[in-house]
Amino acid sequence: MIYLIDDNRRDQQKEYHCQFLAAGTYSHFIKPLYRLTPDEDLNFLKSADAIFVHSSFPDFDGQGKVIEGQSEVYEKIFNLLKDEPAIPYVLFSNGDTEPAFDPENPLGLDRINKRLFYLNLGDFLTAYEKDKVPELRILAYGGNFLSRDMLVLFDRLNSLFLSGAGMKEKAEIERLSRLLGELVGGDPRIPAMLATVLKGESEFNAYLTYLEKIIKAYIRHGRNIYHQ
Repeated sequence: MIYLIDDNRRDQQKEYHCQFLAAGTYSHFIKPLYRLTPDEDLNFLKSADAIFVHSSFPDFDGQGKVIEGQSEVYEKIFNLLKDEPAIPYVLFSNGDTEPAFDPENPLGLDRINKRLFYLNLGDFLTAYEKDKVPELRILAYGGNFLSRDMLVLFDRLNSLFLSGAGMKEKAEIERLSRLLGELVGGDPRIPAMLATVLKGESEFNAYLTYLEKIIKAYIRHGRNIYHQ
């Protein structure tokens, strides 16, 4: 079960077009929790498939009223996540802007704007229902998140070219090219063209032009139309 922990004051989930939560559309694998008290036993979260929590989640008393200036529940959840590193998690807040997704920590999204989180939640749940994989990049960047990863890798390769590092960074160029090739689903022209570049038989710029063409095709068509 995925647990979504958010007090949802002012019914913001409706504002973000997430009525599917109230309707229970995905209730077989996601459970919203709107009120938790400081003495609540949170051990059930240790078996969670994922935990999404509002970083400003307040404590509530036994009557369901907010205990102003107190956030013991959030601190307990935060510490539980540190003790259970295998649980995928998302920390969202009104104050955050850019998502803080670290490829080295694919199970954690340490910062994301609350509105963005909810705007992408529907796509995330649809994908999770199909694949049973908590792909946090969907929450951060939307359903076409792979195109963003491609652009990041391309920018790094382009920076190496513009800096004049060239063959001095051969290992890094090979690593970035391999990762980019994996993202586009494999394309034998990528390693073949790179090999000629590394041998000095072709220009790095021509190689980058081909990579850029592939990425644009992926963004537009959802696949590499230059390799079937």
